[in-house]
Amino acid sequence: MKQALITGVRGFAGSWLAAELLNHNYQVQGIDISSAPVQNKAAARTLDDPAELAQIPVHASRLDDIMAVEDLLAGVQGGTIFHLAGTAFVPDTWHSPLQTLENNALVTVRLLEAARNTGWQGNFVFASSSDVYGNPDRQAMPLTEESPLLPESPYARTKLVSEQFLPFYCSDSLQTMIARPFNHSGPGQRDVFVIPAFIKRVREAIIDRHSSIVVGDLNATRDFSDVRDVARAYRIIAEQGESGEIYNICSGHQTSIKELIDTVQAVACSQLELQVDPELLRPEGSSQRFGDSTRLQKLGWAPQYTLRDTIEALWDD
Repeated sequence: MKQALITGVRGFAGSWLAAELLNHNYQVQGIDISSAPVQNKAAARTLDDPAELAQIPVHASRLDDIMAVEDLLAGVQGGTIFHLAGTAFVPDTWHSPLQTLENNALVTVRLLEAARNTGWQGNFVFASSSDVYGNPDRQAMPLTEESPLLPESPYARTKLVSEQFLPFYCSDSLQTMIARPFNHSGPGQRDVFVIPAFIKRVREAIIDRHSSIVVGDLNATRDFSDVRDVARAYRIIAEQGESGEIYNICSGHQTSIKELIDTVQAVACSQLELQVDPELLRPEGSSQRFGDSTRLQKLGWAPQYTLRDTIEALWDD
C-alpha cells in the first residue's frame, strides 16, 4: 500500500487531499497543529466508509523544532510528503510578515532538512501558489510555469522562497516537485475567501430580504478550480510528476467577479442588484490572472468540475 504524509491535513485542501488519497488506496497520516480528527463532511462523503477520514492518524506539531520533526518522520514509513501547511489567507500576511516567513518558508526548509536527515525515501510535493506570478500585464496571459515571477505579498514571497530551497534537497532518494495552484474553492473553505464570501453575502441578503449587495471591482478576473480537481492534481503530480519540475494547477479560463456573482445568483435563484463601492476599487485598475496547465495535463490530469459545480456544492454544504 502506498504511503502518504500530509502537512496541514486538517485544513481545507488537506482534508480533501486525504480523501482523494484514501480513495486511491493510500495509507495516510497527517501533521497539523492539533491532533484532533480530520473533519470535512463533504470530503468524507466521497469515501465508501465516511468515518475513515476522521480515523487518519494526526501528529500534533507546528514543525518548529527540527529534532522533533526528525523524530516524527523517523516513525513514518517513507512514501510521499504532501506539504500543504502554512498561512493561506493573503491579507493576514501583510499584518504578520515575520510569522508568515516562519509558517511558510522556514517550516518548509525545516521539513526538507528533516526528510534528508532521516533518509526519507520518496517524493516531496510542495503546494506553492499562483501568487508567485504577481499581477502581470494582460499580454502575459495565460501564465505558464516559465512566466516571470513577481511576488507582491509576504505570502507570495514566502512561497517563492520555499520553492527556491527545494532544489538544494532534491536527490535520488528525495524527489521534489512544486505545485502552483490557482484560486480553488469547495465545501469546507472559510468564508473569508472569495467564493464562499459571496455565497454568504447573497444568502444573508436573501434571508434579510435585501434587494442589493455591495461589491468591488466586477471586472477583475481569476482562474477558479474546484478543490476536488486540485486534490486529484496533487496525487497525480506525486505519482506521475518529474522530480524538480513545477506544475500549474488551473482551469485555463478567466472568470470575472461579475460572472462569479451571476453564477452564485443563478444557483441561489436570486436577482440582487450589485452596487459598486468606489472605495473597494483598485487605483491601478482591474487585476487579471489565469494560467496554462498543459504540463499537468500531459500527466493525465484534466479538470472535471465546472465553476457552477463548485458553487452548487458550496451552497448545499
